[in-house]
Formats: sequence, structure tokens, C-alpha cells
Amino acid sequence: MKKFILLLFTLLLLPTEGYATPDKRAMIARLREELATVKTNQDSIKILYDIFDLSSRRDYMNVCKELDAVAARGGDNTVRFDMARQMANVGSSDSVLADIERRVRTLPDCKEKKETALFVKIRRLSAIARNISEKERQERIARTIVPEDNKLDKYGKVERLFTICEYLSVFAKGDMLVNYLDDLGELMKASGIDNYALKNIYYTESANIYSITGNHDKALAADRILLKEIDNLEKRYKAQGRKYRNLDVNRFIIYRRMLSNYDSLSIDEANDLYSKILAIAERNEDVKSTMEYNRRASAYHAMKNGRYAEAIPYIRRQLSIERSHILRKRMLEMLVEAASAIGDQTNLDIAQKELDAINREINSVDARQKYNELQVKYDVSALRAENAELELENKNGQILATRKIMIFVIVGWVALAVMLVGLLFFWAKYKKTSADISSFVATLASERDAIKKRRYYDYARKTDSDDKSADYRSPRPKIGNISEAVNYIINDVMFISSVAMEDTKKYRHDISVASFMRDRIAEVESTLTKSININVIYPDPDFEIHADKECLRMLVSHILQVAVKLAPQGGSIGFECTEDKAVGKARFVFRHSGNSLPEGREEKIFDNFMDYKSLSENGDAALILVSMINFLTNSSLKSTGHQESGEGAKLVFMLPLS
Repeated sequence: MKKFILLLFTLLLLPTEGYATPDKRAMIARLREELATVKTNQDSIKILYDIFDLSSRRDYMNVCKELDAVAARGGDNTVRFDMARQMANVGSSDSVLADIERRVRTLPDCKEKKETALFVKIRRLSAIARNISEKERQERIARTIVPEDNKLDKYGKVERLFTICEYLSVFAKGDMLVNYLDDLGELMKASGIDNYALKNIYYTESANIYSITGNHDKALAADRILLKEIDNLEKRYKAQGRKYRNLDVNRFIIYRRMLSNYDSLSIDEANDLYSKILAIAERNEDVKSTMEYNRRASAYHAMKNGRYAEAIPYIRRQLSIERSHILRKRMLEMLVEAASAIGDQTNLDIAQKELDAINREINSVDARQKYNELQVKYDVSALRAENAELELENKNGQILATRKIMIFVIVGWVALAVMLVGLLFFWAKYKKTSADISSFVATLASERDAIKKRRYYDYARKTDSDDKSADYRSPRPKIGNISEAVNYIINDVMFISSVAMEDTKKYRHDISVASFMRDRIAEVESTLTKSININVIYPDPDFEIHADKECLRMLVSHILQVAVKLAPQGGSIGFECTEDKAVGKARFVFRHSGNSLPEGREEKIFDNFMDYKSLSENGDAALILVSMINFLTNSSLKSTGHQESGEGAKLVFMLPLS
């Protein structure tokens, strides 16, 4: 039985073929020629994987060693872990598997290393379990159940329970083995082990054991999971460009084992499985040869469809080659059923006689091992206790998760409190801003009223009383009504501009550009707070412009301050001015080594240009606004990247010469 299970392990885990066909040998020869011409490790690995996929099983070990050597030179540990698992699949002797274990130990620590090491250990213990005495097997079980170091990590716990299942599968009764197999599945899920090789070996073992112990539904469920794993492998191999990887043999073995559980299949399901088996045999010589020699699949299919006379020759053929007591018992039970159904007394007598002999032998073995099994159950109580410990760990994990949720809730309340504080802060700031705007409104209103009185003095003097001057006053908005305040400001500025535009002419003077630039640079240097290189190109010869000096000062100073702000520590700013007589304008150029303003977004330079608080403190706030509006209307501003050096920013300000 054990040899049969291990044989199925090997067949399932490896998409192998017994011998490479002449076509495959020719393809391998061409790939070897190509391998000799490539220069990179990755190209070599790709070709060697193709050779591996085309090779026969007897050549696997050598190709795996080649791949491992190339991957070691290139530092590709993913390939090295894969090769360790492939070599463990092929290797059968304890010395070979021990050497593979040593190889894995030399690789860097990671999750894949731990899972690969566990896989190799499981393969090794499977090999050991076949060749030890009953006494030694019992001793190993005892040591495994209660190890010297009882503090095992999750991989150690999985290894221990897998070892118990391996040893128990040789002699223990089915129910007990199934219980531990179920426990192993739950432990692997709880441990987060998702390596495909470990999952495959577990589900293969499960499908085999569930099948021979009569748990047909569980066996079918395990095989369906294996089929999904094969689908995922095929997708991965396709994505990796492995065009020669063929998993037909894997599918054939799974389909045949599923068909062996025909008691839990519908007629349509059984027929579909058999059709898939025949389709694989058509395209795969090894499966075709197996189907001709081993008629189990045909026997299962005939039995499910009630074709008992057809099934009997298949069963008799299988009995002539089958050496496993478990499978012989299964075939004999099928022969009894088929012979009884068609009244074939000869085959019924033959089958019943041998079946009775096998049952007597099994019962005799059970009797001899009953004490041993009770001893194992007693010893396994320690394992059950540890499972309780694992459950406690899970409970602790739930408690930890609950604590995390509580922490999140507390953090949420704290965040809410912070938001409330922030809301109060911004509300207070809003109230203060509203008050500041009201102050600015009052400043504009006072200036407007002063202009009205000054402009319409004669009319005001003819009024009967001073109260008549109140006719020129508009009602001020309530504090807090921002919309009314903005409208009020706009109306005042428009009124002031209508009567003060002419006055702006008196603020325009002839300005020496070089002298003006020196004053602005001195102003910038006096306020620097970081290391900045200032590059200035003064006009040569100097020239004059006729402009509002105060507005020009405010604008140039603001742009220079922005340039200093945007330039990085240790960066630079540049400032120059040239006379363009052709268009009658002065061309001020500003540079800095930081990020430039996007073209078309030059107005961003005026963010925070005028502070209403400072304007409200200025007696001529409205006139400054009017002057600046007039000044900017007659000017132009252009932002571009610093094309000369490929970095930084350049801003060009054009101003009429007169």
C-alpha cells in the first residue's frame, strides 16, 4: 500500500515521461546547441527549463543540477528553491535527499526557504518510512509525537503531523488516519503555508488515503483542488514562456483516481472523466501505453455504467498484475459485485475465496497491532493537547484583533476631537478674518468719504447742515457678512478709481533702471534667510523709464521674494533689465533655479501680492489699488522654463518706457 501511494506521489508531482521520444531528443539536441551560444544566466536558465520539460525522468536530476549551478552563479534563489523541490521529487535515496536538505540550508532565509525545507523533509521521511522495521517505525512515531524540543514553530508542527500521517498510513486503521489527515489540512491552513509543492503533496496524499478508506466525497474534493492547482501551474508556466511543459500525465492520474470513487459520481460525471482519459491517451504515448497495460480506468467506467460482463475481463487483467493488498481487495470487491450481478458463479467463487483470505490477513494484522494502535492513541494525547494550545493561540489572535479594533475606535475618537478643535480654531480664525475685512472696509469707506468731500466740496458747503453730508455715505455691511463686504469693497474701489484715475499721473516719474535695480537687490539681500547666489546684470548703458515707482517697487520686490522662496538652498536667482526700443518697452527678466510656473499660469505670481491688513493700515489704500490696476493693465508678464540650462524658471515682465 505504501509503495503504491508513493508511486502516485511521484507521478502526480512530476509531469514526467518514461522516455524522451526521438522528436524530443532532437529538440533537446538543438536546445543544447543554442545553450552553447547564449551569454547571460537568464537566457541559459530559460533554455535549461525547456530541456528539463522535454527530458525523460531519468535525466531530470542532471538537468536540475545544471539549472541549480547556473542559478547559483546568477544569484537567482527562486530557481534554486524550485530545483531543490524538483530534485527532491526525483531523488529516492536518503543520502540524496539529505544532500538536497544541505543545499537548501545554504540559501538565504525567507518564507520560500522554510517551505522548501519542509517539502524536502517530507519527501525524505516518506522514503525512510518505506524501509524501516515495525519496531523502529513505532519508536519514530513516539519521538515525533513528543519531541525533545516541544517548542515548535508552525513549520515544525506541520512536519510532525505529516510524519505521523506517513507512519500511520503503513499500519493504522483508516478512521484514525483520516482524522489526522483532516487535522493536517486544518493546521496547514492555519499556518498560512501556500507553497504549491506542499499543497500538492498534501492533497495527493489526502486523495489516495480518502480513496482507499472509502471516503469518496473527500477524495473527489481533494482531487478537484489538485486540478485547480494544475490549472494555476499551467498559467504560470505559460506566463514564464515554458512552451514544452506538459501536465497530461498529472491530469490522467487524477482523472483515474476520481473515477475509482465512482460510487459518489453521477453517470455523466463518470463518462466525462473517462472521455478525458481517452483524449489524453490519444495525444500522449505514455498514457496510451499505461491504459493498454493497466485496465483499472476501464474497469471503473464499466462498473459505473452497469456493464458488468465488460468489467470482469478488465478486473481479471488488473488482478494478474496488482501486488498491493489494498488495491487487490478493491478489485476483488468489484469482481464479487460484477459476478453476482450477471450470475457468474466461477468468478464469484474465485473472488470470494481470495477476498476472504485478504480479510483474514488484514484482521490478523489488526489483532497484532491493536495494542500498538492503542499505544499510539495514548501518546497522541500530547498532540491533541498541543492542538488545544494552537486553538488558544487562535483565541489570543482574536483577542489581539479585538484590541486592534478598539485602538482604531479610540484613534477615531481622538481624530474626531482633533477635528472639533480644528473646527473651533478655523471658526475663530474666520471670525478674526471677518473683523479684519471689516477694518479694511472701514478704511476704504473713510477714504471714499474723504474723496467725496474733497471732490464735491462746493456742493457740501451749500447744504443746510453737516448731516446732509451723510447722503454720500452708503450703509456699511454687517460684520460677518463676507458677501456684502466684498460687494462694498468693489463698489468703493470702482468709485475711487473713477475719480482718482487722473491723480495717478502725479505718481509717475522718470526712474533710473540701474539705480532702481540696485535698491531692490539691496532690499532682497537684507532679508535673506538661506544661502542664495544672486546674479544681477545691470543695463549698460543705463536708461530711464517713466512709471509709477511705488507700484514698480511693490511688483519687483514681490517677484524677487517669490524667486528667493522657490529657489532651493544653495541655488540662485537672476535679475536683469534691457531696453527694447522697437516696441517701446523695458524688459525685466527674473530667474531662479527652482521649479517654474506653468505657462499660462503667470497670475500665480500674484498670490498673496497685496495684504489687506497692511493696506488697511495705509491711508491711501484705495489709491494704491487703483494705481496698481492701472500699472498692471499697461504691462505684461510671461513665464517660461529656463531653456538655456534645461532647469529652473524664467519670468519676463514688460513695462512701457513712457
